[in-house]
Amino acid sequence: MRVQRPHLVPVGLAIALPAAACRPPGRAVPPAARRPSPVDHRRCGSFAAGDAGSRRQFSNRQWSSRRWCALSYPTLDPTPHDVFRAAHVLRGRVRETPLEASPALDALAGGDSFLKLENLQFTGSFKLRGALSCVASLSPAERARGLLAASSGNHAQGVAMAARHFECRATVVVPRGTARNKLESCMRLGAEVIEEGRDYDEAEVAAGELAAQRGATLVHAFADPRVIAGQGTVALEMLACEPDLDLFLVPAGGGGLIGGMAVAIKAVNPRAKVIGVQSFASPVWYHCFRAGKLVDVPIRESIAEGLHGGISDPPFTFVSRIVDDFVLVEEEEIVGAIAWLIQSHHQVAEPSGAAALAAVVAGRVPTAGRRVGIVISGGNVDVTRLAGYLGSRGAGF
Repeated sequence: MRVQRPHLVPVGLAIALPAAACRPPGRAVPPAARRPSPVDHRRCGSFAAGDAGSRRQFSNRQWSSRRWCALSYPTLDPTPHDVFRAAHVLRGRVRETPLEASPALDALAGGDSFLKLENLQFTGSFKLRGALSCVASLSPAERARGLLAASSGNHAQGVAMAARHFECRATVVVPRGTARNKLESCMRLGAEVIEEGRDYDEAEVAAGELAAQRGATLVHAFADPRVIAGQGTVALEMLACEPDLDLFLVPAGGGGLIGGMAVAIKAVNPRAKVIGVQSFASPVWYHCFRAGKLVDVPIRESIAEGLHGGISDPPFTFVSRIVDDFVLVEEEEIVGAIAWLIQSHHQVAEPSGAAALAAVVAGRVPTAGRRVGIVISGGNVDVTRLAGYLGSRGAGF
């Protein structure tokens, strides 16, 4: 287990910056048994020995009570009122990011398209909203035990900043190979960073065990109603700027963002459609949603690490009840969306953050005649990786 100690930084940072204007004509209860390793040839039956790493079979089973989130919250039922309460808690602590109109996307795909630029959020992604919403609701005693979270990177930064704001300790467990810029950001914010596991699911197991050893307070990345309510504030801001949006495209990873947004959207406009976007490399929501239950789904390596890995209950039951559909995009289409966003809006998105945009640019979702809200969920991309993505498309993108 590799532990990186934080740099010494002052605590008590005030996170109170002015809101940005709209631009109009713009998972510690340790598991009783570990999950099968995603690269264990004996347990993953469809994995053929000798296949390349990108052909691994990841098991996506319902682990029910073996998941700490299920023990903590047998059901997830955040309400619109919870989202509004979260908005009140977050006021002055997060940035009200722009909702930017996109004439270039309108010309490409038809309809009226608006980009919610959460890549401009403090910490570079929407994850700060859920982390602050959750940590703000903890008792002083819970915060005093220290915070502990598993993350693929962005939730870790959100928890680190929330801990700094509330002057408590934070430890984040991330998979080995997490982008360097995300690790350094966590350390600058004062968090202890532990790299453990080959993917988010393994990091989550390690985080649960460590929290039990330390008696720390877990802040789950998505299976917590307080976190979900915080993420739902993204939709409130979008609807405040453009009340007539009738189609929302949202990246889908663990389900916290799309679930929270759908709660708010359906309360305001029940006829609006909410569609989640994943990569063909990790199509877990897509297949489970169509099956109406949790099923095993093969997963390949993906550049969209924030959308990668298995799902569980109760998030599956909660999200499936209120979201309208899921669509898939290719890895190359995500890269194309990153390049398109740089050229057309001078904005940088990480692969997970560009997935919803890719669905429109690649024509995966019909948008003609619709008023479309597209969430650019984060911009924490390592510069070297970004250069590699763009280089794969040639000098002219």
